[in-house]
Amino acid sequence: MSFIEGINRFFSIYIDVFKGLGRVKILLPMFLYALAQCILLYAMVSFYKEPFDGLMVPLLSRLFGNEITHYPAIFQALASIFGYLTLPVSFILSSLLTGMAVFLFASFFEDEGLSISAAFKSAISKYHILLLLWILETAVILALITIPSQFAGDFFQYSLKRQLVFRLMLAGLGAFGTAVFAYTTASAVLGRTSFIKAIISSLRIFKENFFTTFFIVLVPVMIRFPIDFINSKSAQYSGKFNPEFIAVLVLIGIIVSYIANLFLVGGVTRVYVSERS
Repeated sequence: MSFIEGINRFFSIYIDVFKGLGRVKILLPMFLYALAQCILLYAMVSFYKEPFDGLMVPLLSRLFGNEITHYPAIFQALASIFGYLTLPVSFILSSLLTGMAVFLFASFFEDEGLSISAAFKSAISKYHILLLLWILETAVILALITIPSQFAGDFFQYSLKRQLVFRLMLAGLGAFGTAVFAYTTASAVLGRTSFIKAIISSLRIFKENFFTTFFIVLVPVMIRFPIDFINSKSAQYSGKFNPEFIAVLVLIGIIVSYIANLFLVGGVTRVYVSERS
């Protein structure tokens, strides 16, 4: 496939995804995941109130120290703590809900009826495989991000421009790792494959559609990048504005991620459907 053909295919895929976003049922699974994140965020900023205090106070104290439960420490560290605590939520929910979204997008692209119950049944039947795939993919992406950070040391610490460039590089590496495994969920849910076969299928499709796949993943990553970068620096600038505003920034990040995830899941599913047809 030539560069021009790749560009044309990339835009045609997103046109199809845009059309799919007009269907409420397609929006629902990723919305539920975003809603779960919002509930977690609210529980964190209201950790001292009932009914959250019985769980959140001991949890935050044990994981991050007693000082984190004092104002304004909880808000200064809110973005990073939210990142840690959202991992189990992602493990439990995003695997299943992404599988459902893949099924619904595929049904739309193949002009079939959209059924939430059918999407749930299809995803839950492969839930154990989806959980294993989540663990593998998350481990690979975290390794791609954290290993260069360890080698970089303090080189980027004192220059905002260097930090921006370095974060962009890490985002690119994370996008590459995501692209390699981009089709595993579709292979498991739509292709009904095993854990190993889902990985092999994803690698094959990625190799045959490298340009298209990488940019389908990169665009949502770049959509999230500005708010992710701002949130990563929020603790340093919290003294310059009301610390509670950091909660607003995290909420904006959830909303932006919801939109980005729709385009990511929809784009990847569109490629998978075209490859198997």
